[in-house]
Amino acid sequence: MGGLATGAGLIGRLFGPDVTGVMARLDGATPDPTPVQAEEARYIANAVPRRRHEFLIGRDCAHAALAAIGRDDGAIAVGARRQPLWPTGVVGSIAHGGDWAGAVVAPAEQARGLGLDIEPLEPPLPPEVADLVLIDAERRRLPAHPPQARLQAKVTYTAKECVFKALYPSTGWFLEHSDVEIDLDLATGRWNATLGEGFPQDGPPLSGRFEVVGGHLFTAVLVALNDAIA
Repeated sequence: MGGLATGAGLIGRLFGPDVTGVMARLDGATPDPTPVQAEEARYIANAVPRRRHEFLIGRDCAHAALAAIGRDDGAIAVGARRQPLWPTGVVGSIAHGGDWAGAVVAPAEQARGLGLDIEPLEPPLPPEVADLVLIDAERRRLPAHPPQARLQAKVTYTAKECVFKALYPSTGWFLEHSDVEIDLDLATGRWNATLGEGFPQDGPPLSGRFEVVGGHLFTAVLVALNDAIA
């Protein structure tokens, strides 16, 4: 596990004390595959080298996080939507972007779902991507100051990615960007997500956090056991 760091401070600020996470820089060497990692590598056998490197480092983080809670039970398979299939009784999320990869896990009796996303701050979202991601209410809330508007657009995108990752394993919902509305506060690093029509949400909005560290945006959500999501 050389080159991995627990990331405990950042993970704690983003998720709280019940979540275990591991971060790793992507500029190091790809680890020599263990038998388990060799089994996982078959899912990306035809991928370009960069994608293979990201995948393997992300899985390395995931195994380290699972080991920390005593649940590293073997290969982490890939599901129908390319999501990691965690051991029974565990929820988690894997992310990579820019110079970093990371994974977070928690026992299922402590959280219903986790979402982690990592993106470099630059470049900003291309206009065509922003048009797909942002709904009208989110566009109206963009700050007038261009740098803040670009940051808010990117946080909105990463927050939606987190919601997808956190909810899909337990609900099977194929959420589109337009199905989730994000209302965020750049000053506090907090955001709320409300689901659109057709996706039951009887309680308050899902609540997440984000933090900018070293030119990267780390965004997170924890779906609590009592969140009223069908």
